[in-house]
Amino acid sequence: MEKKKEVKETSEKKKKSIKQVIKDIIKPSHMVIDFGSDSIKIVYGHFNNKVLEVFGHSIIPVGRELVDDGKVLNPLEVASLLQKSIEQNDIKVADVTLVLSGSDIVIREIQIPKVDEKEVGKIIEFEAQQYFPIELTEYMTDYKILDEVNVDNEERLRILLVAVPLEQIRDYIKVAECLGVHLKSIDLLINTTLKYFLGNNYMKEFRKEEDGAVPEFSFSSLFTMDLTTSMKSLNKYLRERINSLKSKNEEEDEQLEEGKEPGKLGKIKLKLKEARVKIISKLKKKVKEAEDHGVEQEKGAIYALLDMGAKTTSIYIYSDHRLRFNRTLLTGGDELDKEISKEMTLSEEDAKNLKLTRGNLVTNENESQLFEDSENFNKALTLAFGNIMNDTSRFLEFYNSRSTEGSIKKIYIYGGASKLRGAKEYMTDFFNIPVEYLENGHYKVSYTGANKDDYELNKRSLVNVIGGLIK
Repeated sequence: MEKKKEVKETSEKKKKSIKQVIKDIIKPSHMVIDFGSDSIKIVYGHFNNKVLEVFGHSIIPVGRELVDDGKVLNPLEVASLLQKSIEQNDIKVADVTLVLSGSDIVIREIQIPKVDEKEVGKIIEFEAQQYFPIELTEYMTDYKILDEVNVDNEERLRILLVAVPLEQIRDYIKVAECLGVHLKSIDLLINTTLKYFLGNNYMKEFRKEEDGAVPEFSFSSLFTMDLTTSMKSLNKYLRERINSLKSKNEEEDEQLEEGKEPGKLGKIKLKLKEARVKIISKLKKKVKEAEDHGVEQEKGAIYALLDMGAKTTSIYIYSDHRLRFNRTLLTGGDELDKEISKEMTLSEEDAKNLKLTRGNLVTNENESQLFEDSENFNKALTLAFGNIMNDTSRFLEFYNSRSTEGSIKKIYIYGGASKLRGAKEYMTDFFNIPVEYLENGHYKVSYTGANKDDYELNKRSLVNVIGGLIK
């Protein structure tokens, strides 16, 4: 009896081991992390055949003693939280991308005379100090070519310049070291956002070749397997398999041609052919669905993205898959907590909980009658949100005043603060422009994790990390 039990346990262990091996092969998981102002956001997944495969996610609330304004203050403790997330999602992580954010990151757009791409770096290195009001020795700088424009009959390049504090990068690297996971790349929030919405070729690609211990920013394209490559690999494998069977028994082919009942190898060959047709058909369907999934964009139309975070509100304006304008306001969802706290004499933590449970920017008389303090609460909520909208409006008006291409057609909102009830309706009335939640990006997202309901509830908060999967 004991022997049977031992054999059964051994068999179960083998099965479990085999399943884990298969899982690791089929789902090679890349981990993307965004250290937000009030939470760490994580997704695990893979970018394959124009489809974002997400195997799991986590949103971990953190205090300012661990993470503050994008800075990691305690890498060891943060790594411990990340390890728990990996274990909870039951995923083997191959490598990690860390997404940089925070008010200390300086982003500038400049124009320079059109030169060969190899010369751009030299020009920027020579003139960088005039563009950044900082001590550049304490920052890492990078850039990306946005577009080519004609200004007063002169061909010029629009360049996005970025400077990130070296200390912040070092702390991010420490997190990866404490976690014991290979750090594949460090990306920028603006880059992952636009890759999510516009695809990985939203800008003209440029790669800087540099030596150094610090991983380069993910401003350059990495290898992506497309449909053609996948189908060629599949065809090659199946062709070799069929040829191998054919060489072992040529008579099987003759029997098939004469309409005779196929033998064992002939049946295998037929099954392989059927499998090949099905797999290729699925690949084609998968890519077609991905291509049809992207948000419909009218050629020449101008759109705005609003990333509504806890401490900041970022504005990105684009048209024809090109970034035209970007700004970051140093106000966000936390301002609502402060105003509610002041108006109702509550701690900011209690004010935040009240905002999440009762907050609604569209007046609801039935709800108002349930609470005696509704008038004060609604006043604080709409005042703080209105202030953020006023600041945002100034930037939108500034862009419209400079633009020769027309006005903004539609605004897409996402991020934690966008989850406030009534935000879309309030903003549509405020800006007199259609406002939509950013529910879909350029590529289809296939979520296969265990927490599907939680993902659907919070996917607008995960836009930046999902975009980090795209290469």
